[in-house]
Amino acid sequence: MRKRLVYKYLLIIAFVAIALYAIHSHGVKRGMDLSGGSRLIFKIDTSALPEEEKGRLGLTEETMRIIRKRIDPAGVLEPRIQRKGGHEIIVELPFYRQTYKIKAEDTLKDIARKFFADEEKWRKIYDANKELIEDPENLRPGTTIKIPGIKAEEMKRKAEQLGTLEFRLVVDEHSKDPEDKKAYDEAVAGRVPSGYKWMDLRSAQGTVEKLLIKFNDPFKITGGDLAKSYATTNRYGLPIVGFDIRPGARARFARLTELHLKERLGIILNDKLQSAPVINERIYERGVIEGRFTAREVQDYVDILNSGKLPAPLILISEDYEGPTLGQDSIRRGFRAAILGLILVLIFMAFYYLASGLVADFALILNLILVIGGLALFRATLTLPGIAGLVLTVGMSVDANVLIFERIREEKAAGKALGVVIKDGYARAFRTIFDANVTTLITALILFQFGTGPIRGFAVTLSLGIIFSMFGALFVTRAIFDGLLIKGWLKKFAMFQAFKQPSLPFLRYSRWAIMGSLCFMIIGLGTFLHRGEENLDIDFTGGALFQLQLKEPKRIGEVRNEVAQAGFPDAEVQSLTGELGGVTELKASEFAIRIRLPGGTEEEQETQISQIKAALESAFKDYAPLRKISVSFPEVRELKSPVGERQVEGYYITAELEEALPESAKSAPVWRPSASAMLGSSYITRRVPKKG
Repeated sequence: MRKRLVYKYLLIIAFVAIALYAIHSHGVKRGMDLSGGSRLIFKIDTSALPEEEKGRLGLTEETMRIIRKRIDPAGVLEPRIQRKGGHEIIVELPFYRQTYKIKAEDTLKDIARKFFADEEKWRKIYDANKELIEDPENLRPGTTIKIPGIKAEEMKRKAEQLGTLEFRLVVDEHSKDPEDKKAYDEAVAGRVPSGYKWMDLRSAQGTVEKLLIKFNDPFKITGGDLAKSYATTNRYGLPIVGFDIRPGARARFARLTELHLKERLGIILNDKLQSAPVINERIYERGVIEGRFTAREVQDYVDILNSGKLPAPLILISEDYEGPTLGQDSIRRGFRAAILGLILVLIFMAFYYLASGLVADFALILNLILVIGGLALFRATLTLPGIAGLVLTVGMSVDANVLIFERIREEKAAGKALGVVIKDGYARAFRTIFDANVTTLITALILFQFGTGPIRGFAVTLSLGIIFSMFGALFVTRAIFDGLLIKGWLKKFAMFQAFKQPSLPFLRYSRWAIMGSLCFMIIGLGTFLHRGEENLDIDFTGGALFQLQLKEPKRIGEVRNEVAQAGFPDAEVQSLTGELGGVTELKASEFAIRIRLPGGTEEEQETQISQIKAALESAFKDYAPLRKISVSFPEVRELKSPVGERQVEGYYITAELEEALPESAKSAPVWRPSASAMLGSSYITRRVPKKG
């Protein structure tokens, strides 16, 4: 018993140590709503596509899906990816800012060149640290400055790469095919035949080898023939890309390598020759790609290859920095509400369950540390919905402890010994706690599997909370009570009891309760169906994006209040190039305001835009009028004119489709809750014992 208890304590200490290490090493990344981020606008270059491909309806959606898989392969980063116009895509990336300590030899321009290959972008660092730099005394060695765009640069490289992978034969004087030998002789003489191309292969020592690559072979092995790719190492411990071949392509790959044993196979990634190894054996199921790769480059290539090839190249046409969607005022209120709720729960447990409540409080705090450590370990992004998941975790953890303590109270009333009371109390509460948490976990897993953005963030936090709340309630508190029993420090299980012998005839009113519940369900469903699209926000329906520039800088909370007073309390207000990652409450002079449109025809929506514009101009009449308006329409098919630029009442308008969620996510309100309910009900049905 004592030895097993020691192992339990060691396991708890190990979990907490891992969580604290993850928090210290990685920290918890905050989402766009809490920290702001980068706003990139890409345009799909359709110039080289066939005419039938240029107008393909799914082209933009396919590109958005590939971008999401590349920059967020694990589904925890929570980028916001939206369609803009016909072939433009908005990508918003959280937590882009990092810090850098100035060295004695550094100048501001040196720092900019170090972090940005493009010298023209050095102004971003100046803008991000303007107040600091305006006083030269502040810019001295050891000063910490903010470096914007580091994360965005990495994600940009992933998004923009076409993602092409080709396996092509290297042709030389030793080639087995006579035509290849002839082509090589002609290429050496300066006449490269059609279907062949000289390419450079750079070695680890920096030397360049020119190789003639054959592009017209009958095998046509490309990245589309790979089942998956993954990061691995070679026999020297250097990072390389491993890949598995799809069953349908294995015969072709095997035939290619079998016919050309002892010849070289060129591996071309993103139009660059990465390596040209000699084919030493027949390759059937898997292989590797070697090159001068760093570990980060290998992971980038893996993400790119697994996401698939882009249907057309991407061109970056705009890059901005946005402040937190919520603003510092809302963020503070959210954190204060969460902390206040936690404190009240801790006080209640300690007051009502006395010493046992303190044990539950300890397990609850431990649970929060483990959840936050899990978020840091998995590099998940914490958003306001994630904080809501944490608060829900607190409630579930306390609920489990309440069930256990009430079961212990019942066992104690039966006159059993204290050790038996604790053992039987946990045993009787286990099934209820386990079933309740598993059904909730099923819902969380469905949300993670089919959700996007903040939905997935909430699901990750909720899943971790469920797992660790069960761990805390069933394992940690039990280990503590067992230890106290062995030491002889737990003499009695004293708890406060508000109702000595409650006797409420619940079953007597069961019929009325069922009838009332059905009435509320019918009324609620009828109201939901009657409201239609009014139930959905801008992420589902699209809307108008207003870019507002003021003469004088204002805090985002003040701007949000002005917009709400103008009649748009649900508008999403975001500062542009303003608040620096939530570090300080800085003012901004430029804001993006997203407002949902009720729908209707193009003419009706343009009327709505004019009315919204007039209302905003009236609200901000003491400042500059609206500089630019970007308009989105919920349904492209309702547009009578092509999507593009046009003038409306002298204001610049760009028709957009501002939908943050893909089609699969939009159907969530219809089938996802139903699927969760069905799976949960199925689980409970199987768990309930049958009579007889």
